[in-house]
Amino acid sequence: MAVPPTGDDRGPRGASVDRRCDRRRGPVARDRKIIGTHRVHVDGDVVLTRYIGVPEHEHVIEIHRRLDRVLAEHGRLFVINDMRHTGIPSTETRRWIAEWARRQHTVAALINFGASLPIRMAQGLLMRASSLLGRPFPVVPINCTTEAEALAIVDDLRRKLPAVK
Repeated sequence: MAVPPTGDDRGPRGASVDRRCDRRRGPVARDRKIIGTHRVHVDGDVVLTRYIGVPEHEHVIEIHRRLDRVLAEHGRLFVINDMRHTGIPSTETRRWIAEWARRQHTVAALINFGASLPIRMAQGLLMRASSLLGRPFPVVPINCTTEAEALAIVDDLRRKLPAVK
């Protein structure tokens, strides 16, 4: 199945992922994968996922396997989710994502940009319900409006966090 164009196929550092190198910053989005209709760009310890359409359960599992590999390789992970073109996943998928997130203690940040009000509300309800049940998440998602804001948050956190060996 052909992947619909998004009009924005850029990697986590802002350069086109079709270019092999950004002259100012070196290699950009060295690892790019299309999973279902979603695009996953890996640049070191930053993973940018552009969700297009409602994420299917098997696609979410495959995307999170990539996140696990980055965690294993780099010791920490900055997750950026482009939520501009997505919908709310199934209950089973949301449950699976919540369980994965509870096990992650080395995720430095989870940043969503472009999420609709219903998605932000569902996320907030899930976080509050989990806390009330005594199972809080180790990382609280940050919502912002643009990719530039998300990247600025990563840069700011990177300066504040200790270096990973």
